[in-house]
Order: sequence, then C-alpha cells, then structure tokens
Amino acid sequence: MAHEIITTYLQNERILGLGAGLWGIVSIIAGGLIMVFRPDFKAFAFTMIVVGLLEAIAFIPGYFSNHRLKQHQTTTAQANDKAYVAEKSQKARKALRAFAIIKIVYASLILLFVILLSQLSLSPIWRGILTALIIHFAAAITIDNFGEAYTQKYSADLAVLYSK
Repeated sequence: MAHEIITTYLQNERILGLGAGLWGIVSIIAGGLIMVFRPDFKAFAFTMIVVGLLEAIAFIPGYFSNHRLKQHQTTTAQANDKAYVAEKSQKARKALRAFAIIKIVYASLILLFVILLSQLSLSPIWRGILTALIIHFAAAITIDNFGEAYTQKYSADLAVLYSK
C-alpha cells in the first residue's frame, strides 16, 4: 500500500515538473512572437524568453530522468516499514511548509512589483521586466497550488497508513 502511495506521489511530482517546463516553453514562444511582432516590447519579450528558458532547463530534464521514481522502486521492501513511512511523512510535512513559504515570497514579490509599477515612473525596460516577472510568479503560484494539493493528499494517505 505505501509503495503505491509513494509511486503515485512521485509520478504526480514528475507531471508537475513537466507542467512547469512546458510553461517555460510557452513563455519562450510567446516572448519570441512578441519580439518579432511587437519590438517595442523588447524588454518584456526578452525577460519572458530568459525566464522561460531557465524554467525549461530546470524542469523538463527532471521529467525524463525518473531518478527519484527509479530509486523508490528499488526500495520497495522498505515501503511497509513504519520508520520508512514516518520518514516520508515528515518529508511531506516539510514540503507543505516549503510550498507555503514559497507562495508567500512569490505573492510578496508580485505585490511589490505591482506597487512599483503603479507608483513609480519606471522606464519601459523596467516596466517590461517587472510585468514579465509578475506573470511568471503568478504561474508559479498556480503550479505550486497543484503541487501542494498532491502533497496534502500524499501526506494524509501516509498518515492513515502510519496509524495502522
């Protein structure tokens, strides 16, 4: 039972990484199209391309590597051990705290950037950069919401399993 719960979680985590990587590719394409058709938004387009490239590089290889899933499949014998389940449960709780902190940081940055955009007379370059970053932070919060939901379910399933 624990093996299936952990495997499902790791598969969901891979899909989430793929989603983040695909968002990076969409950002690269959108930035490229904006660069071609609206060169007056060069700073925005360039920021979309750079941040999208970083996201694609960071997340897409993780989807194809399967390292954590393969590592888990080799430790199947441990999956029924209470100590192993307790360790995984503790890691899930830490991940939930990390999701909360990351989303607070992203939301704070979005708020700061919106205030900067509305209150300061920034150059078009800075307006483009900050707007692109706001879009990426909002997308990151959305993606993290899915990750948090997967992790909450995983944590609850492990808690039920541990209590048996």
